[in-house]
Amino acid sequence: MFEKSLKILLKILPPNHPLLATPYNNISLLCHALGNYDKAIEYLNKTYEIQRNSLPPYHLNFTKTYHNLGHAYYEQGKFKVALNMYEKCLEIQLKSLPPDHPDIATSYNNISMIHSALAEYDTAHEYLNKTLQIRENFLSLNHPDIAVTYNDLGMIYHKQRKLNEALEMFERSLQIRLKVFQINHPDIAASYNNIAAVYDSLHDYDKVIEYLTKTFEIQLNSLPPNHSHFATTYNNLGMAYYKQRKFKEALEIYEKSLKIFLKNLPSNHPNIAISYSNISKVYNALREYDKAIDYLNKSLQIQLNSLPSYHPNLAMIYNSLASTFYQQSKFQEALEMFEKCLEIELKILPANHPDIIGTYQQISSIYMKEGKHEKTMEYLNKILEIQLISSVPNNQAIAKTYKDLGMAYYKHGQLKEALSMYNKCLEIELTLQPINHSNIAESYNNISEVYELLGDYNNAIDYLSRTLDIQLNSLSLDDPNVAATYYSLGLVYYKTNKFKEALEMFDKSIEVWLKVLSPNHPNIVKSYNNISLVHSALGDYDKAIEYLNKVLEIQLNSLLPYDSDLARTYNNLAVTFYQQGKFKEALHNMKLKYDTNSKNLSANYSQIIDDLVFIYLLEKLLKPNGEE
Repeated sequence: MFEKSLKILLKILPPNHPLLATPYNNISLLCHALGNYDKAIEYLNKTYEIQRNSLPPYHLNFTKTYHNLGHAYYEQGKFKVALNMYEKCLEIQLKSLPPDHPDIATSYNNISMIHSALAEYDTAHEYLNKTLQIRENFLSLNHPDIAVTYNDLGMIYHKQRKLNEALEMFERSLQIRLKVFQINHPDIAASYNNIAAVYDSLHDYDKVIEYLTKTFEIQLNSLPPNHSHFATTYNNLGMAYYKQRKFKEALEIYEKSLKIFLKNLPSNHPNIAISYSNISKVYNALREYDKAIDYLNKSLQIQLNSLPSYHPNLAMIYNSLASTFYQQSKFQEALEMFEKCLEIELKILPANHPDIIGTYQQISSIYMKEGKHEKTMEYLNKILEIQLISSVPNNQAIAKTYKDLGMAYYKHGQLKEALSMYNKCLEIELTLQPINHSNIAESYNNISEVYELLGDYNNAIDYLSRTLDIQLNSLSLDDPNVAATYYSLGLVYYKTNKFKEALEMFDKSIEVWLKVLSPNHPNIVKSYNNISLVHSALGDYDKAIEYLNKVLEIQLNSLLPYDSDLARTYNNLAVTFYQQGKFKEALHNMKLKYDTNSKNLSANYSQIIDDLVFIYLLEKLLKPNGEE
């Protein structure tokens, strides 16, 4: 109807006649309702040109055009352009209307939405409070505009993670809308959608699906099939499936959302960026990391072009990229992304914010992986400094930082410093946890490792025994952690020449591992090797050879014929046979070692020479006296 009216008027009026402004504006509103924002802006600009040529500069008719332009640009994610339109609208209103006029309240509300989208929440609150103050003075308590203000307050609270306050505002808004609108009104659908989003943040996914289903039913009855609001609902449903770990369903829903957004929005719209990010999360969960990175980069490019350089969304996307690179063991790429994330966080967040601590932890873990222990300690000390100032004394987070620092010092060879950090961690754990807690057992174990390297074997055994006592009282007797502690005790006893105690511990260790691990697991191979060493130290060479043959059997079935571990077993067999005076068997195994190393391009050349010398000596021992 609007287009027919416009065609008639264009036939009888000049192109810039004032009467044409109204049909242009009406068509723009229709295009906006259909989600065609480019067309809406096109017709609004025609309206504006007519008004500019026919009205004084501060005529109130301009305010409607500026308002509608701002709204269209907002829907396109062009927030700064939208803000400019809304501010022009407000400027005219303040000159032409009383300061408490309802239209001024609407402009304050619109400006607050822009500041909220730009993460400028304090400014957004300021404008919303102005809105609410005006509306409460002029409107009934059930007026739809009051519902809008409550809704927008809920949006800001949600972004600030004040979830109970957000839910209260959204429910107030919904109660008003249910009283004044028909049940399939789009504003009611929007309220259901917003409430679902809060329940999502509260991890109540049954409630999420309940409210999103209500949203979807309204949209089916009131919107064209590819309207952008469908995309938003699909997106939120996809998120619920994702958090329920239903990844294939989530991917299907997210792709439906993206398809609609791409049809209705410009290619650099923030909602498209969000869709790309969500799809990347699913691919990450499915361990398809290259696809995840591809979609994250698409999201990043949009956000770099549409957001301020220090917007929190950019920090989030850098963090996601870093985490994905980390999972691929691409540590340099991960480090670069974490540092970009940190740069933004340090600009926009308080110095003790948990996100900054989290990024410091991620960076420290990369340096730990790369063996750059000084850099690891640098970032861990930054974390500790923040925690000691801002956290409750002796909390779990501080204990973990002491533990991580202890590990860094340990790997850097600074054993006394490592011992100090581990003891500080233990001191906190003993105040927080029951005496048989696994964290305390872990601290005892860490301390024992330091004492072992310091050569203080009595203390090493003491702390390992404490570890074992906790594990035997809190874990199954067949738990792999129990086996690991038996094994560690065996190693320390062996180093102190307490061979019978070492053998007892190794036997207990292998008994558990044979029950819970695959027959060729490296831990079983290590245990057989160490048991053979103990038997050899006790002079029981037959037993030593028995266990070495068990090692050999596993290795022949699981290793390449030139593996250095296989060569080492042949060497151990040769030495043990030599100690028994069985030179023929020793020679046989030494030749096998030589053949194995000869096939290994990375074998040590000087070691091969030593093997040849040993072979020569064994051959000489096996020849009759005097023969060369």
